[in-house]
Amino acid sequence: MRTRSQRSILFRLATHLLLYAILTLFGLTLFAGLSTIFAGQVLVEWLAYWVGFGIWRVAIVILCLLAGGVLAESLR
Repeated sequence: MRTRSQRSILFRLATHLLLYAILTLFGLTLFAGLSTIFAGQVLVEWLAYWVGFGIWRVAIVILCLLAGGVLAESLR
């Protein structure tokens, strides 16, 4: 088993992007919950539209990077 420093750059980039995407979704969830509590329904609707619009594109890019990282690791 390889240590973290021996992984390819592409794999490390993909895992960092995945981490930040998950943290961003967590933060947006907190924002939506707090906006609902403080009667910010317009903000929640706007946020839901844009997150729904962009989440699939970000997920596809991260999955492609992860697949490329796995292929690069297996060819090593």
